[in-house]
Amino acid sequence: MFYGRKEELKLINDKILSEKFEFGILYGRRRVGKTTILKEVIRNNEGIYFVANEMDFEHNIKNFGNIVAKYFNMDVNFGSLDQIFNFIKNASQNKRFVVVIDEFTYLFSKEKGVISLVQNLVDSLQDSNLVLILAGSQVRMIEEIISYQKPLYGRATFKLHIKPFNYLESQLFYPNFSNEDKVIAYSVFGGIPFYLSLIDDKLSIKENIINLLLKETSLLKNEVEFVLKQELTNTQTYRMVLNAIASGATKVNEISNKARINNTGNTSTYLKTLESLGIIKRVIPFGENINSRKSLYKISDQMFNFYYTFINKNLSALTFLNENQFYENYISPELVRYASFSFEEICRSFLAIINKEKKTDFYTEINSYWGNNILIKEEVELDIVARRGEDIDVYECKFTNKEFNYEQLETLKRNASFLNPSKYGVFSKSGASNNVINELDYIYTLNDLYQIELIVL
Repeated sequence: MFYGRKEELKLINDKILSEKFEFGILYGRRRVGKTTILKEVIRNNEGIYFVANEMDFEHNIKNFGNIVAKYFNMDVNFGSLDQIFNFIKNASQNKRFVVVIDEFTYLFSKEKGVISLVQNLVDSLQDSNLVLILAGSQVRMIEEIISYQKPLYGRATFKLHIKPFNYLESQLFYPNFSNEDKVIAYSVFGGIPFYLSLIDDKLSIKENIINLLLKETSLLKNEVEFVLKQELTNTQTYRMVLNAIASGATKVNEISNKARINNTGNTSTYLKTLESLGIIKRVIPFGENINSRKSLYKISDQMFNFYYTFINKNLSALTFLNENQFYENYISPELVRYASFSFEEICRSFLAIINKEKKTDFYTEINSYWGNNILIKEEVELDIVARRGEDIDVYECKFTNKEFNYEQLETLKRNASFLNPSKYGVFSKSGASNNVINELDYIYTLNDLYQIELIVL
């Protein structure tokens, strides 16, 4: 079944319905579902789908030409990319035609001059009836070639950076899980469609973690290393950076020290690269500008975060223990606490989703806060702070088996006092006690988080 991607498909379909040449760039990290989107496009439109490989340019052109000849049932040989597209252009004069070249970066990764050929090709197709889509997984390389003063800059009529599914889209892959297990599953596997497709919701969370991550034959056992090696050189330093963040270093100087990198400028470069790949993210507290020096770094990819939190630092134990022993000793005791951090992310995502449907009284900023409360002269942390015009709402997130109680509400009010909040809310797995229900403006449970109407394509 094809899940989600409504906005992405609508954009592509709108371009297909236009009456001019369209040139799109679609990119995103491996396993994120680009190919699935493109095959859905081809399934519903007339067109050709070709996947380039790591062989040389001539080999790829020959394979591409053979696919084109077969599609049009013609006995013809092509000697260049121009010849192939001239043929397609002439053959599609009276009909809309889509051409998809997936993993297109392989075409020029070894021969840099090819990108200029692609530029000339795009220019020559301006009067055609084609929709040309180039797709790829090498995010940094693609962002480089479409950047300012590069051959393809300004030529694309649309660009799509495909991101992982959010928590609500991800739960479509495991509908039989309880809502609590859906939170935990998201905290472990995140929103990468390939990972989600492997989850068996007839089994427990424990069984899925063991089957997919801990066994010697597990499909995802070496996934983190695979992604790093596919995208980066000098992976050892990147691994040290990720390990430093997972162990609690969140500022550039802290990460530098733990990762044993002498120059913080070099550390910043490593961090920017990991951020461009969607593996980590730079976060700033509520109310701060984008260049705030109070920013922190966190691992945003759940699979990476889980791996570096539980597995990487305990690899020797995993070698000597069986999978069940490892799970019970190294994962089980901390799994719910670990999932509580993803629960906070889910709650922020929930507010962002419903916020898009509001016509009035909507939020213009939703974030967490850490820093000084000038009224009580203490450092405080607030799970969610949201701005509504001149008003501010504050939320607490509790992924525990205890109701949110009066003492916790008083602590929330005290910590948030410097913001003078208009409203208070709580996201609680176990709800709120009777003596605080009337004191809260919003009370959301797990059921609320998973009852947003979602149209499945």
